[in-house]
Amino acid sequence: MMMPFLKDAPMVTFKKPIGSVSVSGHKFVGAPVPCGVVITRFKYVMALSTDVEYLNSRDATIMGSRNGHAPIYLWYQLTRKGYDGMKADVERCMRNAHTLREMLTKAGIKASLNELSNTVVFERPAEETFVRKWQLACEGSIAHVVVMPNVTIDKLEAFVGDYVQSRARVWTAAALKVSADARTDEKASGGGSSAEVGGSAPAAAPAANGHANGHV
Repeated sequence: MMMPFLKDAPMVTFKKPIGSVSVSGHKFVGAPVPCGVVITRFKYVMALSTDVEYLNSRDATIMGSRNGHAPIYLWYQLTRKGYDGMKADVERCMRNAHTLREMLTKAGIKASLNELSNTVVFERPAEETFVRKWQLACEGSIAHVVVMPNVTIDKLEAFVGDYVQSRARVWTAAALKVSADARTDEKASGGGSSAEVGGSAPAAAPAANGHANGHV
């Protein structure tokens, strides 16, 4: 749904060697129920189609049935927004996606963004509570956020600020663990006096005759 509104984006056409095009209606468009549209070549439709006796017709749907409300919701959203509204949504999504990438980069978090996409990819947070809180999609060492029309600058600020605090907690915990391990090792080896740690010379022993060193 975004490609037609992006400058210099490649044209999606069946003149190219593609098999199908699918569009979600409940994501970017914002329909209140899961719905979508699949456009494919006729030969693939025929391969999927089956005769349904009690309907006395040929069924070409994937699940053997259709939700009658879904196309109404999709039509309503497209009609309500119109071309200009869709274009404005795309521009806002792309602008905020670039803003998020820059915010993460400035905060010292590696992030990347395809110029024709609103999906920002970045380092996977180490704190699982943070991942669950923000419902991040993660795979391996990376995570990503899809910047949709409902995402505001305020939400981006809250997310990045929370991420920075999460990293600080992880780093602080790691540093304190190093010091705790060092303290444990020190105790196990018998430790040392503060004078030895400081590098000062030991005090002079008293003279055998009871006088202080350096005096006759």
